[in-house]
Amino acid sequence: PQPTSTEQVRPVQLAPHTATMGISAEQVAHVQRTWAPVTADLTGLGTEFFVIFLNNHDGYQNMFSALKDIPVADLAADERTRNHATNILKELTQMINCCGNEGELQDLLTKNAAVHKARHLSQQHYDNLFADLLPFLQSKLGDMMDDGAVSSWTALAQHMSGSIAKGL
Repeated sequence: PQPTSTEQVRPVQLAPHTATMGISAEQVAHVQRTWAPVTADLTGLGTEFFVIFLNNHDGYQNMFSALKDIPVADLAADERTRNHATNILKELTQMINCCGNEGELQDLLTKNAAVHKARHLSQQHYDNLFADLLPFLQSKLGDMMDDGAVSSWTALAQHMSGSIAKGL
């Protein structure tokens, strides 16, 4: 059975990072195939995911100056949360769309790292984001997240997090 939106989504443990290298064409296809339905509701799904992410990690909400004073119960309905969540998923969509073009992907990852370096984020923050994203996608996409999709998302998460970490 699929978890309901009120159930806690349990994060996965990512494997230790290895040397950064691209993902295969087959992995790109799995990631892009499973991401396509998400793009139909970036705000709704983004907000739901972002609230789960913030609730899973003590202190993360306080890292966002615009969000730190919002009561936890009001996060999902607050326009500031919804806007930031939408922006996160839009940026992730750009990254997913250019998977297979390693140079373009690296440019986006480098820019993301530069923006977040000033906010004192670490690789662990990105690892936590991706560790929460995979089970969220599994809960929303069900059978679409087959073994090939899960292993592809895991490879992409490790690649992206490792690449971003180099710029933090």
